[in-house]
Amino acid sequence: MGSADATHVDGTLWRATAEETLVSSESGPWCFESALLPHGDVTVSGSRCSACGRCVLSCSTGALAQGSDVDAPFLITFDSSACSACEACVSSCPEGAIEVRHVIESSQLTSHRRTVVDIASNPTCSSCGSILAGGLASSTIVERLATSHPRLAERLRTEVRCTDCLLTL
Repeated sequence: MGSADATHVDGTLWRATAEETLVSSESGPWCFESALLPHGDVTVSGSRCSACGRCVLSCSTGALAQGSDVDAPFLITFDSSACSACEACVSSCPEGAIEVRHVIESSQLTSHRRTVVDIASNPTCSSCGSILAGGLASSTIVERLATSHPRLAERLRTEVRCTDCLLTL
């Protein structure tokens, strides 16, 4: 491996190859990114997330966790110190809403959770009052049902009801 860049950080000499980068970061004094790192940082596109929770179920390290509070009925948090960058969350996401960077930052050396998905103010079903899915969930369901069940897809498009209530009415 040839040395493409060498930088001193906190008295330590870091060398980065052509495939690796060592840069300053807003979230910490240093950041090292390499495809070879067994450590990652997860970002989730809130506009593409369908709130299915598959990413949390596929995360074997517990880096992703699902929760909720009064203001956000669907909440996913991420602990970067627990992430092994296995990308199981990426492959489990049906919406392609997750990205994993193979990176380590000085701020990741201590355990702390940050919110990566916060779907607030979800509409509720006008019949039963249950919370409707967030993100792209309803439009994704409509798109997938449009060919096989066009009447149901149209009802989903025009009525504010959950799929259970639409099927029983």
